Amino acid sequence: MEVIQRPCNLAQAYKDNGLMFKSLSSSNSGASHIAGICWKSPKHDQVALNCDVVVIQLGNQAAYGGAIRDHHGAFICNFHAKNGSCAVIYAELWAILLGIKLAWSRGFRRIRVDSDSLNAIKLLEGSCSRFRPCYNLVRDIHQGYANSGNHY
Repeated sequence: MEVIQRPCNLAQAYKDNGLMFKSLSSSNSGASHIAGICWKSPKHDQVALNCDVVVIQLGNQAAYGGAIRDHHGAFICNFHAKNGSCAVIYAELWAILLGIKLAWSRGFRRIRVDSDSLNAIKLLEGSCSRFRPCYNLVRDIHQGYANSGNHY
């Protein structure tokens, strides 16, 4: 699984036991740009999972969703869900978890996750203490990945 934060400055990608996390800027060569939004195709053997959330401040109602695309940018499938009342970080993590589960159910094992949530990415990079309320979601994302036959 590769997790990418957008938009952000270009950072050197690193690999930690099979998981890749990197940031891309809209100035990155090879990326598609539309009004400050950038999308770079995943590697040939990967699919891209693009996630996003909306949290309405009044009542903290959250909805999230995303799309899975191949390395040509062709649409494969999408998903959406309503989470009721929750904080933004929970909605971000739920979107990633639901999207990964959908990709796995369709047989995809090499998944690049695109998210605009730096906080979610930092949690997935391993900086989530087991005492944080979102620890179980982060653990489920990592365990689900490992249980799919991949190791990191």
